[in-house]
Amino acid sequence: MEPNHIPLIIEFIDNNVIEDRKRKYSNALIVKILLILLIYGISYMSAESFFRNYPDIKNVLGVREIPNFRTLSRRTRMIGTKLKMKYYNHIRRTLP
Repeated sequence: MEPNHIPLIIEFIDNNVIEDRKRKYSNALIVKILLILLIYGISYMSAESFFRNYPDIKNVLGVREIPNFRTLSRRTRMIGTKLKMKYYNHIRRTLP
C-alpha cells in the first residue's frame, strides 16, 4: 500500500466502522491510526513521534491530538486484532 491510498482507507473506515458509544477518540479514528501504523510498520510507542514527524498524515486523519500508546494498546484489545486485520485485508484487496 502506498501513502496515496490513505484517503481511500479513511473513506472505507468512515463508512464501515460502527461506534458503540461516545469516546474521546472514536473507534473509527483508532482503526485509522492502527491501520496507518500497520502500513508503515510503526509501533504504538512510536505513534506520537511518527505523526509529529508526518503532520500531513495527521491532518488527513483530521485530528489534532494522537492518543498515547497506552490508549492505542487498550483500544486495540477492545476493537480486536481480528477486526483490525479484517479491515486491513479488505483494503489491500480493494486498492489497486
